[in-house]
Amino acid sequence: MKFIEVAFPLPVDSLFSYSVPMDLYEEVEIGKRVVAPFGQRTLTGFIVSISNTPPETELDKIKKIVRILDKHPVFDKKKLKFFQWLSSYYLSSLGEAVKLTDPYGTSIQSEKQVYSDKETISKFIENEKNRNTSRYKVMELLLKKDKYTVKQLQNLTGVKSILVPLKKMEQEGILTIEDGLAKPRVRTKTERFVKLALPLEEIYAIIPEIEKRSPKQVALLLKLASFRTKEAPTAKLLKLANISSSALNSLAEKGLVEFYEKVVERVYHETYTETLKDIKLTKDQENVIETVSEHITTKSFKTFLLHGVTGSGKTQVYIELIKKAL
Repeated sequence: MKFIEVAFPLPVDSLFSYSVPMDLYEEVEIGKRVVAPFGQRTLTGFIVSISNTPPETELDKIKKIVRILDKHPVFDKKKLKFFQWLSSYYLSSLGEAVKLTDPYGTSIQSEKQVYSDKETISKFIENEKNRNTSRYKVMELLLKKDKYTVKQLQNLTGVKSILVPLKKMEQEGILTIEDGLAKPRVRTKTERFVKLALPLEEIYAIIPEIEKRSPKQVALLLKLASFRTKEAPTAKLLKLANISSSALNSLAEKGLVEFYEKVVERVYHETYTETLKDIKLTKDQENVIETVSEHITTKSFKTFLLHGVTGSGKTQVYIELIKKAL
């Protein structure tokens, strides 16, 4: 059997042991994120050690991980040592330090979900005399939609302790509460693309048939054919051709083009600009930079406390030192 130690991004200075299902043996590596049960919740944590020896706990008490999220580790053993130092120096847990490698919104956590059906709700809601209770509000919502998360019901009813009446309603057979996994807040970005549905020779052969009746459709086909890959983002193609989407939809109906979703990178474009200034450092700034630079050059760790009132030039010292470090 394989066992791992997992660090969770919680203010708890402990690692937690889990067993690995056989179908995940090949995927286990230090530095990968895993989804694992934690008390009554399910959390995302980081593998920090792997062993074939079980921990000093009864085997039947060791829980299994649910899944492994990454194809490749987000950190290696060398970086793990840095995070161990970081957590020690800044008095945090190892999981909180390692969390810095994890992009915001990509973690997976447990989420309680509430289910029911209109027939059951209709039967019970007739017997409710008081329409101001939280259970009546929940039943009203479940008549509109048969599935909610507990958090959604909290927000919609305005009742923070909504789980108490929900559990009572579950005991009465009105609804069902299940533990599910919430989707990551940040997902893969996709964009709608369009491509030629037929070989270029066939497209060229069809153009004379539609040229008189639909010149805009022909313009779109020629513009799309001009792309090296014969595909393009739908919005970009329409903008370049200066033609509405209705012409493109007509081409799709004729089977000449196809729409599909393509995963694209999230590219940030900097819009802020400023005129670069030739900043002349003061003698005090130069002295500080010279002193700290010695340790940057020799890669020796040392702490420094920089004194200075607002506007004295501390930030410029940081910038110059960062340049040297990079």
